[in-house]
Amino acid sequence: MKTSSNLPSISYFELIYLVIPIVVIGLIMHSWKIQTKDYWIANIRMFVQLSLVGFILIYLFKDNNLWFGTLVMSLMLLFSAWISLRPLANKNILHFSYIVLGILMGTGLSMLLIIGFILKPNPTYQAQLIIPLVGLLLGNTMNTISIAGERFKHEVDNHHDKIKARNSAFNTAMIPRINSLLAMGLVALPGTMTGQIISGVEPSVAARYQIMIMAAILISSAISMIVYLTLRMQKD
Repeated sequence: MKTSSNLPSISYFELIYLVIPIVVIGLIMHSWKIQTKDYWIANIRMFVQLSLVGFILIYLFKDNNLWFGTLVMSLMLLFSAWISLRPLANKNILHFSYIVLGILMGTGLSMLLIIGFILKPNPTYQAQLIIPLVGLLLGNTMNTISIAGERFKHEVDNHHDKIKARNSAFNTAMIPRINSLLAMGLVALPGTMTGQIISGVEPSVAARYQIMIMAAILISSAISMIVYLTLRMQKD
């Protein structure tokens, strides 16, 4: 089985093969009179941001500085909260703080369990381990918060009481999480497990890592929503 050092290299030129259908999809959306502004911005930002972060992470992993890593993770948290807020109508600072607190508590608990009780790395802070895990949790949790926030407002606007609105928002936002859990191993081999197997990790070990990650995403998403929706109910 291949090791990570034997993985095929990918040049930016070779990525053009993926860019071409992305452009075609955008043109089809435009011809169908579908708004494409966010589509183009999201794809361009993805390309630029990932290209830059690839270089930043080289330094971050090599230096392994706790304070710099904490700064980076704090910025990741704030950006994830800001992205969560983007599709929501209420964009004031108080609402933003609800999202930040919710995501912080959800991802914080998940990382505490992973680092303190499951992986137990020595030394505890290892940038190459912790930062990708934090990013994975933030990326999934922010989507859950956006869905919950939009659904909660929709329910309240339709004159449902706050308890019903909270429960509906929670159930709706959990649909992608539940679906992904049901699909694991039957429909999908998730990215983390696939990447580890390609890199030469024993499949059974990769499976246990993926179980850890899927459970952590579920915990992070659910706890973040519980905190966020509880705060929303006090205000709205």
